[in-house]
Amino acid sequence: MKNIIPAVDRALYMAELLNRSASGLSQTELVERSGVSTTTGYRILQTFLAHGWAERTCDGLYRLTGSVPSVSKPLTILIEKGQPVFDELAQRTRLSCKLSIRQGKEQLSVLRADSPEPFGISGKNGVRFPVIEGSVGAVLLSGETKKVILALAAAEKEEIPEKQDLSIILSRIQRLKENGWVLNMSPCRWRVQAMSVPVMVHNKVLAAVTLLGLKEDFAEPEKLVVPLLEASRKLTQRCLS
Repeated sequence: MKNIIPAVDRALYMAELLNRSASGLSQTELVERSGVSTTTGYRILQTFLAHGWAERTCDGLYRLTGSVPSVSKPLTILIEKGQPVFDELAQRTRLSCKLSIRQGKEQLSVLRADSPEPFGISGKNGVRFPVIEGSVGAVLLSGETKKVILALAAAEKEEIPEKQDLSIILSRIQRLKENGWVLNMSPCRWRVQAMSVPVMVHNKVLAAVTLLGLKEDFAEPEKLVVPLLEASRKLTQRCLS
C-alpha cells in the first residue's frame, strides 16, 4: 500500500491482535503473529502501556484497556459500504444473511438483509452471542490457537453445546479450513441452521458472512457456496478500494 507509515501500520496491527484476544497475548506471541522484530514489538508494547492503551496482567500477558480507540479502518468501511452486497446475497439465495464481527468474548451482528420470501429466518443488528458459538464462531476463531479457544470456552457463562464439548467448535474450524466454508446443522440452541464464510483482509479474518435458514434450506449446500463466497470477495474488495 502507498502512503502509509510502516511503524504506525505495525503498531495498529498489534493493537488489532490484542483486540481479538479475549485472554491477552504474550510479547512472544505478538511478535510471532505480527512479524515484527523482538525489539520493535517490545517498543510498541511499551508505547501502548505509556499511553494507557494496554495493560499487563498478573500472568505476564498483554491486553487492551477500555481507553484504546477503534483501529480497524477496513471494518469501518465494511459496515459503511457492505449493505448492497447483503441485499444482493439475500435476493440470490432467497435466505436472510448477516455480517458478524468479534468483540472480545462475543460475536456481534452489524449488518443484515432479510429473505425476500414471505416467511424466513431473520435476526437483529446489535445482537450478541458467545464468540465460540455456531458457524460464525468457527470463522471468527479460525485464526486463534487451541489454547485461546479453550480459555474462551472455560470463561463462557452460557451453557451452550460448544462450551460443554470443545470438539464441536474445533471440528467446525477444521471443516472451514478444508472447504473455505462451514455449515452449522447441529447442535444448535436456536434451531436455526447457518452457513458462514470469512471476510479476509490482509490475510486476517475481519468478519463472518452468514446465511440463515431452516434445515431444508441447506439440503444442497453446494448451491449456496458460490454466492456466499462471491459476497465475501466483494466485501473484501470494498475494504481495500
